[in-house]
Amino acid sequence: MHPEIVRSEPGSCPIYGMALEPREVTGDQVNPELVDMTRRFWTRVALTVPVLAFMISEFVPGDPLMRPPSHWRPPGIRGSG
Repeated sequence: MHPEIVRSEPGSCPIYGMALEPREVTGDQVNPELVDMTRRFWTRVALTVPVLAFMISEFVPGDPLMRPPSHWRPPGIRGSG
């Protein structure tokens, strides 16, 4: 935020485009930016965890994701498992 920009209402800085911060901070107000950032953070975590689990699965003994259990095979097909 640019120190010379002062507005009476919330908005964005006309110079940098960043959110204007209040001069006096009160703990009673709900911060919409914090709510939005928290929601986006947990959404990204939920989408990242399965990808991360798949990536590290090759280090798990037996490599469970690359070799499905034998009960998943169609009848009549023999495998090495």
